[in-house]
Amino acid sequence: MFNQFLLLTHLLNAVDLVQSAGQIVSDYRIANKDVTPSIGRGYSVASGNMHSLCLDVDMETGITEPTFDYSYFFNLIDETNISNVVNEASYSNPQALLNIQNAVVAKAKRERTMTEKSKSVVAMMEVEKYYISADETKINMMEDAKNLLDRSLYVQFFQVCGPSFIRSISRSCEFAATFNFKSSMDEQEVSTFVEEAAGNNMIDSAKSNTTLTDLTINMMAYGIDLGRSNSFMARSFDQYGAVVDAAFQSMMDPNVGVVKSIEVVPWVNNIQFQAIIKLDTSLDVLIGESTTQISPFMRRFNLITNSEHVARLAEILRHRMRTYGMVMKCLSAVTAFPPSDNTRNLLNTHSVCPPTGDCVHGDNNDAHTVFSLKQTLRGVDNDGKYLIERLADNINDYLDHYMTPCLTDMTKVAYNVVGGLMQQTHWIRMDGCKEVSCVFVGAQWDGAKCVAVSATDNMDYVVDQYCPPKLSPYP
Repeated sequence: MFNQFLLLTHLLNAVDLVQSAGQIVSDYRIANKDVTPSIGRGYSVASGNMHSLCLDVDMETGITEPTFDYSYFFNLIDETNISNVVNEASYSNPQALLNIQNAVVAKAKRERTMTEKSKSVVAMMEVEKYYISADETKINMMEDAKNLLDRSLYVQFFQVCGPSFIRSISRSCEFAATFNFKSSMDEQEVSTFVEEAAGNNMIDSAKSNTTLTDLTINMMAYGIDLGRSNSFMARSFDQYGAVVDAAFQSMMDPNVGVVKSIEVVPWVNNIQFQAIIKLDTSLDVLIGESTTQISPFMRRFNLITNSEHVARLAEILRHRMRTYGMVMKCLSAVTAFPPSDNTRNLLNTHSVCPPTGDCVHGDNNDAHTVFSLKQTLRGVDNDGKYLIERLADNINDYLDHYMTPCLTDMTKVAYNVVGGLMQQTHWIRMDGCKEVSCVFVGAQWDGAKCVAVSATDNMDYVVDQYCPPKLSPYP
């Protein structure tokens, strides 16, 4: 019953991908600044991982003409109206406004007992860039990727290039400046001054106003290319205008900016991929006196679901190998602590509570000392086997009893086509892949099927919270 439900879920998702242009991803999966989304790079919707660049895209001539949205904000702000400004702003990446809000509130608290309070004027500029897409008439698949398809090595192709590729990217850039100053002007005079400064030049207006004192400018930028100009180095107020001009010019580059969303398209919707593996034809085979046929639609559907499964298996294997490596490194590091530190508490990087439990979030029952972490990572069981031995066995068993048989099935010949079974059958109906319990992180082979990893062997949270080990500042 569960297998049928899982198959139906994959069917509904894959039908959308087969029939539509692609899928938009705009969540945490692309917000990580440690990864680099780029047009033509492989991507897996199932795992959220980037793969190799398998399309040759000239970012000067191989992309469509982008579209820009420009907005500019200039206003007097204080503690009372900054929250409304932030909430009402239509900026796609309001990081600068949030930082300004924190700075304005902190300044107001510092000046609460002062007679003369400073005032703040904010100037903010944002550019949103979209329709930055690959022009499919001007892009080509990399030779190495084509060679894999020419040799019918579909599993290897999807392992390298991913089940899908990034066809388009939208970006945003922000530049903001905060002018802080003190003045004897009343509120109406300050408002008039701000209007004049917005229509002319803030620096010139400040210079001509003799009542202004202690003028400072704080500038911040997000998604800006700093390498094209040294104009961002403002050494005096006079250079502020040059900084704004340089920021605007940098924002005009479609390849610069914080990635806000990507359009992900399955490889089966790429015209070169379809031509190489002849995906526009049906697969025919003679069984007895009748002919069985697999339509192009079903071939594409099966390739989408099976390629995502290939990516999922690779991610599970990477996760297990990563955990194994982190346990080894962490055990080596914590073993280096001298015995005199055995009773010292270790810092939990995800907790703000001291190990004593004196915290509004309740007792911290998972706290580790140096000694307890040593024992946990050694993990000697009743048979004298260490944790790292069991983790290594888990990896080998997963490879031998599930991943290898599953990928072998996908490469089988069907309809006189190498790898034809991958185009004919959904993975959940293949003998080597149908054990659904093995497609989840945290499962291990018990001889006949996959079961949940025991609590003593599940080290994901331990290594995430306490590795590398650091002594806690709490006693």
